[in-house]
Amino acid sequence: MVLGLSVVVAVYGLIVGVAIDVVGIKYSLIVGILIQMVSKFALTFTSNVDFVYGNLYLLAPLGEAMAIPVINTSMRRYTTIAQRAIAYGLLYSFMNIGAVGAATGLDGIRAIWGAGFTLFGVVLSLLLLHFALVPALLPPSS
Repeated sequence: MVLGLSVVVAVYGLIVGVAIDVVGIKYSLIVGILIQMVSKFALTFTSNVDFVYGNLYLLAPLGEAMAIPVINTSMRRYTTIAQRAIAYGLLYSFMNIGAVGAATGLDGIRAIWGAGFTLFGVVLSLLLLHFALVPALLPPSS
């Protein structure tokens, strides 16, 4: 399953690369994150196996293909040569810490709260998305 998902992300990456160039970094990142949010939100409330596979092979890779390359491009574009190594090091360090923390933390939280945590996680994700996207959409102050 992971191999199939990786192939789909690679194919989507080739296709949406043109769209990223046309739309720009800021809006591609926003659209990619929104697609990921819709995908994760839909997975939260379904028990249909066919829907889960369709979502994991169609919607989720599209969001990943739009968001992940844009993060790398923005790191390269908005850092100086002197800052770049530290910026990439911090990016990947935080990604690894987040992956390890999410795996262990979610197991502990679900053991305490059970399935009620899933809805709390969706609400928390929507709040974080709101506070991340609203400032990005506002025009720059003069």
